[in-house]
Amino acid sequence: MNQVHETESPSGIPALTETSEYGYRSDTRTEIAADSVTDVNIRFLLPGTVLTVDTVNSSYRIVVLNGKTGLVTMQGGELFPQPTDVRIEGSTAGGSELRVGWIELGLRLEFFVWHRRIVTSPVRGITVEVFRP
Repeated sequence: MNQVHETESPSGIPALTETSEYGYRSDTRTEIAADSVTDVNIRFLLPGTVLTVDTVNSSYRIVVLNGKTGLVTMQGGELFPQPTDVRIEGSTAGGSELRVGWIELGLRLEFFVWHRRIVTSPVRGITVEVFRP
């Protein structure tokens, strides 16, 4: 199972690579450019990490509350004009297969809120603002 953390690429741009189960560690925030992120596993992000997920139809601001359980606060799109607690399940191509905990370009984000499952339009961009306590 891959776990992600920030490293510096040869070009000097932060990139996501494998890490320990403890996720990100440092004392600042770093924004990772949308064009460098193709997927992220929510289960290994620290509380306070902020994601911007752009889909074909909407844009969502996601703040991780508990990555291991997928609990986040989400704002954006028609459903969430105000910050709302939801549980991210993962990404799907629309069938029965679910990539648990992952948010991936080209796939649909699936989450639970108000006792129902919501599936977004396909993800077209992911920006990660890494929180490092």
